[in-house]
Amino acid sequence: AEVHSFLLIFSHDYVSEEMNTIVQGIRFCKVLQIYFPFSTQLYPKEFPGQDPRDCPRDISKEDAVRSGCLNAEHPDSYGHYREAKFSQTKRHWWWKLHFVWERVQAMQGYSGFAIFLEEDNYILPDFFHFYKLVLEFKKTSCSDCDMLALGNHNGLSDFSNMSNKVLTSSWLSTKHNIGMAISREVYYKLMGCSNDFCTYDDYN
Repeated sequence: AEVHSFLLIFSHDYVSEEMNTIVQGIRFCKVLQIYFPFSTQLYPKEFPGQDPRDCPRDISKEDAVRSGCLNAEHPDSYGHYREAKFSQTKRHWWWKLHFVWERVQAMQGYSGFAIFLEEDNYILPDFFHFYKLVLEFKKTSCSDCDMLALGNHNGLSDFSNMSNKVLTSSWLSTKHNIGMAISREVYYKLMGCSNDFCTYDDYN
């Protein structure tokens, strides 16, 4: 019965009538759709999309400066230039995090966790039960744990011995980005790192 009280938010970076029809067919809980306003679909030939005057990904900085392409002075640490399809993922994630906590009226006054899932994540029937157990573990045994990761990339080779275990560790984006549960308190901590997040030299 608890599932009926959920608010399921779909954050899109692509407008699709087919997807819209599928989402509108969901009846088991409340649903909200939000749309990333700075998508490459909406800006296909200008920033934040891929401007035709942008430097090609693999051009050398010397050749980029000589050609006068827009971002010639700013290759990444590997010498590559921005690809909009990859940088959109980062921008969309940051916008979505902010929008959910600051703009969604139903979230105002809510101090629990929001669980972020990607479009290729599958959840099992005991997902919410598992979430509540991890939340209880946090309260009783790991009060300084900021983020909950409810999935992993590794799978379990010894499921029977490991299925009742919880791992506490430093967060790594490549390991702990499945089913991230983030509280408002942690959201505020992350917003304090906006400049670092936006200027960090990601490499995808």
